[in-house]
Amino acid sequence: MRKSFWWSTYGSFHPWKPCPTRPDPGEVLLFYLERRGIEPAEYVSYLMDLFHLQKSMIYNILRGEGFDMITRSRQLVQALKIPPPLLGIDAMYYPIERHAYWWRNCGFSFNADAQGYPLMSEVVAYLRNQRTKNDDEGRIRV
Repeated sequence: MRKSFWWSTYGSFHPWKPCPTRPDPGEVLLFYLERRGIEPAEYVSYLMDLFHLQKSMIYNILRGEGFDMITRSRQLVQALKIPPPLLGIDAMYYPIERHAYWWRNCGFSFNADAQGYPLMSEVVAYLRNQRTKNDDEGRIRV
């Protein structure tokens, strides 16, 4: 019996090895390039124009590497009309330009990083301050 994944309605992508709860981004990319009518011979030049990257990096992307940049995934979602969750983009806050500093609505005052999300160093510092406990005499311990 074939295992069913949440992304099955979008296509029959294999799970991504680094994160099996997501579809393989390389397969998603190839599927949507084809779906948009881009010929395989044009994949490299199309992506070079989109990302302004060298050919060697484009080959890596076509092999499913380099999807660790949220900005890159956002560009693909927009250019190829890929449903955001397929590339690990939170659809609730997409596009980020319309939802800049969305965490401030939740009461947090973190600054944004280059990709539009809260600065991780500030989030970690905040969470460390929240990890306090009182000992038996009421003193605060970390």
